[in-house]
Amino acid sequence: MKPDRKVNSRGEGIVPEEAKEIESCAFYLCEELKKIIIPDGVTEIGKESFRECKSLESITISGKIAKIDERAFFCCEKQMKSSFPTV
Repeated sequence: MKPDRKVNSRGEGIVPEEAKEIESCAFYLCEELKKIIIPDGVTEIGKESFRECKSLESITISGKIAKIDERAFFCCEKQMKSSFPTV
């Protein structure tokens, strides 16, 4: 399932709870994106999913990601805060 680049007024990306993957280029060049929370069901982040999201500052991965494809976060210029689940 590909999110339709929904970003709320606070710059938070919205990924549906039922999503299984973030498809390639899903948020490519999404300059208003500041924060993304990846729900439990997502297991794959596709190629260039967040490429050139120059305002992206925070990513939270809630579940187990099996694959992060090449250049998923290419050219994200801000220092990013990230959190991953504990194993």
